[in-house]
Amino acid sequence: MDNKNINITDLVRKYEQTRYVNKIFYFDTDEFAMIANYYIKRKDTFEAERAINVGLDMHPNDFELKIVKAKVLVSSKKHEDAYNYLLSIGEDETNVDLLLLKFECLIKLDRTIEANSYLKYILEGDLNEKDYYKFIKEVGYLYNDADDFETAIMLLEKAMKIDKTNTKVMVELVYAYEMNDDIDKAIEITNAMIDLDPYSFDAWVSLGRFYLYNFEYDLSIEAYDFALAINDSDVEVLKLKAVTYSESYDFEAEMKVLNECIDASPDDESLYDELLQKYKEFEDYWGLEQDEEILKVLKKKEKRFGSKGLLLKIAHHNLRLDKVAEAQEIFTRIAEEEKNTVEYYKLQGNISLYKDDLVTAEAAFLMAFEKCPDDVEVLDRLADIYMEQNNYEKSAEYLEQLIEVDPEYSISKFRLAHIRFEIGEKEPYEEIINQISDKEELELLLSMFSPFIIKEKREKIDYSKLSREELLTQLSEVLKSKEQLKNK
Repeated sequence: MDNKNINITDLVRKYEQTRYVNKIFYFDTDEFAMIANYYIKRKDTFEAERAINVGLDMHPNDFELKIVKAKVLVSSKKHEDAYNYLLSIGEDETNVDLLLLKFECLIKLDRTIEANSYLKYILEGDLNEKDYYKFIKEVGYLYNDADDFETAIMLLEKAMKIDKTNTKVMVELVYAYEMNDDIDKAIEITNAMIDLDPYSFDAWVSLGRFYLYNFEYDLSIEAYDFALAINDSDVEVLKLKAVTYSESYDFEAEMKVLNECIDASPDDESLYDELLQKYKEFEDYWGLEQDEEILKVLKKKEKRFGSKGLLLKIAHHNLRLDKVAEAQEIFTRIAEEEKNTVEYYKLQGNISLYKDDLVTAEAAFLMAFEKCPDDVEVLDRLADIYMEQNNYEKSAEYLEQLIEVDPEYSISKFRLAHIRFEIGEKEPYEEIINQISDKEELELLLSMFSPFIIKEKREKIDYSKLSREELLTQLSEVLKSKEQLKNK
């Protein structure tokens, strides 16, 4: 029967009607094979097995139906049963469908040595050209699935010599080379795919990834741009492009592309969070321009998803840009559930500092301190506030806690050394100056305390030429001079 003239939907409907009325109608072997394959494609292995069993009951000696029976068993992942059944069919080393099923069973059963020996035997056999090509490419795919990339490459390269235009073979070969860490060959074949189809979106994307693996960042960006010329709103490609810019340390370009991701998919909230996290990572390297960009992202997110959880952040970045009135206005709109939090009190305290309201600022940061005693910003602000109030002991107390939490935070040791000098406590003062490793900070401290050095001696000192040990000695001496002057 000519399968091309059979409507598979009508055929399956007719078959299912016979089952429904519990009557047996005649179907020929080709029809049973088509019905079973239909169910296999739909991953309905139960119905596929039932249909092929009915077919074999009607045509018990048909070789092709037996092959389909084995195929059903393979689809059901009954590989041991399938292999034993194939052996029972009889040897036919020229039937490519039988050979492929045997190989799939051997590989799925992890009988690698047996599969490799059998492969060598078949490759030296008498398959005709058409079946040989089908065999080597399909078995190549199976070896790829089994992570045996060396064998997959050998088979798929043979297939490529027969047909250089089969894109599926090329895709599988590219994958095998990639997994085998031969990126140059993966690039070579991907370029060959693009020569066949310059508008292959997937090929351009793969090429971009491979150039990235090879640290060829400009070529990677170029490949992604070609992919985006085909589909300009593909967020995944934009993300890959951003990764390439990140790997090449072009952070401004990376941020620009991440913003393009949001424009391409504005309803994906995770994209906003990803971009904001990136800005946070570079907080120490960028200035006010970064705050402007962060504000833009926050406002975009607010417009799309509402202001919940965003007002504190928006107010914070307005304040960093000296937009105190805007920050104050936003502060008044913060929801009740976001009050009584560390971030809320920090914002209140910072706004108060901008207004020179030290009393309110102190109260706010003390509330924040109660919530989180290890917050470095809170400790830093409290140290500053008490310094402004000439409460040196309190300022020193918070600086000591700050250094304990983060020994490398800003110039906290420098500030504490200055306070200890003002208080005039010798041992705490010498203890903190000895913790300062930055020679320039020690030079600056000595220059600040220079009024307490005898004028003739002071004029002869070249701080930059003093060693760290000499600077520490001078700093110890200057405290003594201060105390002597105070006692006169």
